[in-house]
Amino acid sequence: MVNNNTHLVFGACPLCGEETTAEIDDAAYSKYQDLLNADDVDFDDYIAAFPDDRTLAGFLYCGLCENHANIK
Repeated sequence: MVNNNTHLVFGACPLCGEETTAEIDDAAYSKYQDLLNADDVDFDDYIAAFPDDRTLAGFLYCGLCENHANIK
């Protein structure tokens, strides 16, 4: 049986100041914790960890809001 708890992560966009939260499941939270504890992590590492959700990757990396997370 899989325990699918969710975790709230708070962020404030460094570009516009918008405060948001993301609700992520255990698997995503585990990846997020691994990235937080790793050395020399950059945005590309978050994109690699969350390839299907660039908005989530940007948010978890530094709090980027939905509008700024998708800037290429």
